[in-house]
Amino acid sequence: MNQDASSPPCDLNADLCACLDGECDPDQRARMTSALGRDPSLALRLATWRGNDSALRAAFHHTRMSANAPDCAIPPIGPLEEKQPAPGLPGIVMSATAAYLAGVVSAGAALVVFRLTGLL
Repeated sequence: MNQDASSPPCDLNADLCACLDGECDPDQRARMTSALGRDPSLALRLATWRGNDSALRAAFHHTRMSANAPDCAIPPIGPLEEKQPAPGLPGIVMSATAAYLAGVVSAGAALVVFRLTGLL
């Protein structure tokens, strides 16, 4: 963004954040409105940030949040789901055997296809 000599220096990201959060003072709002009108890439960045902000707010919206909790509070974490027990040695051996046999069958099928097409 190009600044003229009369405007005070600003931190563009901080100003965009303040604009996004509705925390701009009137001078800052006027500067940002002017800058957004002159610089389409800046307006696109703000629009992208607004989309991200909305997505994050939706992702963290939780029905168990208290009505008195601030807008930015993280919802409480509930009990974790019970994990399934890890398979024992017999389960691991069966899984490995099934994976090995699937590989052998796939390789055999590929050899048959190559032989029939004349590539082998």
